[in-house]
Amino acid sequence: MESPQSPKMYLANGLGIDVMGGVNEEYYRIMVSEEPCNPTYLKNYAQLLQYAKFLGASA
Repeated sequence: MESPQSPKMYLANGLGIDVMGGVNEEYYRIMVSEEPCNPTYLKNYAQLLQYAKFLGASA
């Protein structure tokens, strides 16, 4: 009897790293407006904007 095949795992999936991972610009815009001094929100929002700019430039 064969063991079931496990699904492929991707590091960025669901961790807020990838734009398509469920976290979008609106989420970070709200979080940064609520906690403007939170370095984690600021860093993640900046990364998201940089990634979106990269996607726009490469399209």
